[in-house]
Amino acid sequence: MQNVKVMSNGIWVSQRPVSVVHKIPDAETPFTEHVTDPGYNLTVVQRCDNRTEDMCNDVNTFSIGMVITPPVNYHVEIIPHPQLYKAGYMLLGPLMIPAENEEEIILPLYKFKDVSDLELPFVAGIMIVRETEYCPLHTQGDKNSKKEEIKPDKIVQKGKAGRGKGNHMF
Repeated sequence: MQNVKVMSNGIWVSQRPVSVVHKIPDAETPFTEHVTDPGYNLTVVQRCDNRTEDMCNDVNTFSIGMVITPPVNYHVEIIPHPQLYKAGYMLLGPLMIPAENEEEIILPLYKFKDVSDLELPFVAGIMIVRETEYCPLHTQGDKNSKKEEIKPDKIVQKGKAGRGKGNHMF
């Protein structure tokens, strides 16, 4: 399927939308400050694991309250928002969300300063939608490697076989 782009307000826009499903009523739809921004701001709205406070020098997980599913042949990268570091946190990532994602997005944030906890909702990440380029992997000198050729029919119909659950780094 070819990606069709149209001109909108002087910008080329893909006609293949990213699916956003709210799982928490307070979830904030990803947004941009300006139409030319390369990414969408992601807002964390809830602490995971029924925590009431964030642990310093530890990973604290936060939910954005939504499932984000890119179209086939696309993926989403989540990078830290600049204000996150100023608040004393770092995103453990970047995170990669594949086209077949069906799980709520959880952001693992490392609190590196003994400062006040994040006041929710808080814009913690930036979601960048990227076209996925599939390439064969050829290795040399590894007797255990298997040459695998990527075929176009496997790319479009890859489904969930062999994929791990969620977008966690651990």
